[in-house]
Amino acid sequence: MPATSVGCLKRPNTNIFVVAFLNGTVKLFNSETGALVGEVGAHSRQINGLVCHPTKSVFATCSDDTFLNVWEVQGDEIEIDVVISSRVADFILTGVCFADPNHSSLICTVYDYKQMIVWNNIL
Repeated sequence: MPATSVGCLKRPNTNIFVVAFLNGTVKLFNSETGALVGEVGAHSRQINGLVCHPTKSVFATCSDDTFLNVWEVQGDEIEIDVVISSRVADFILTGVCFADPNHSSLICTVYDYKQMIVWNNIL
């Protein structure tokens, strides 16, 4: 299955590579060993964008399924929980990034649309 995006979560003991795939799954890999440490069915369609928060154990994904999801990774056993799931009806989300000086907001780009969508103060 082809990967569409990759990011790195900064964790206290070891960093984690977060990889998004065309089938809507996200897999987490130990950055030192390459071992698969977690997996989640993040979206019902292909993931177009993924971004890892620069200081928190949080990442966001966006997809052809019109959803922006924000995920938190907790514990040594790697528990992945959805924190926010927001549907943007009739728009395909194509990219995502954390914004503002505190990285507490998200911006998504949208296919064939002249404006971006902003979620303020989500963290």
